[in-house]
Amino acid sequence: ALAQHGSSAVASAQAAAGAMATAVGEVAAVELAGGLSPDRAVQYTLVFNSFVLMQLFNQVNSRKIHDEPDVLSGLGQQRLFLGILVLEAALQVAIVQVGGRAFSTVPLSGGQWAACVGFGALTLLARHALRAIPTEPPAPGGPPGSASGPAPHRQGSSSNGSSGKALGAASGAVARPVQAARVLLHEAAAATVHAVERAASAAVLLGGWRANQDSAVTA
Repeated sequence: ALAQHGSSAVASAQAAAGAMATAVGEVAAVELAGGLSPDRAVQYTLVFNSFVLMQLFNQVNSRKIHDEPDVLSGLGQQRLFLGILVLEAALQVAIVQVGGRAFSTVPLSGGQWAACVGFGALTLLARHALRAIPTEPPAPGGPPGSASGPAPHRQGSSSNGSSGKALGAASGAVARPVQAARVLLHEAAAATVHAVERAASAAVLLGGWRANQDSAVTA
């Protein structure tokens, strides 16, 4: 009976120690993230990290300014660019993992980092999607294959009027795809924010479930 009572006391003490350690960890996480709750701190850190990584990947897109299809060509030869990119990535890792109260962040796991990198790499795909939108004005004389050829050249005011109409039509043809690209980019950004928030919520729920399972096993 004494042995059974002693083992029960030890189990109770272990359970109390586990609960105290969990509480201390939660308080430390709150203090580390600038007063946020642990779940909210993880979610905010995931969103912040994903957007910073999007900017880093978009720097690779910005290497090409003449609408070249391959943004990775010649990347290995630009050592200065790669050095700056690696330095920025290292600073971001330091801010997230050890930034703590100064940046209101909490350390992320390997899986959470992989998810953030995946969201950041979506900017490379977004560039290819935007390139698929036509922005060139139509050729003079109508679309290719049309039966009617270009209008004959006229002298005087009629020529100026035709040139003005052609310029207006070309400007409208260019403005419409640009507006469509802006709308598409806005919708893609909104969808990305929504996806990041859902992924962050899922990661928080998964972490809470694992913590509950560990507590149940310990108890």
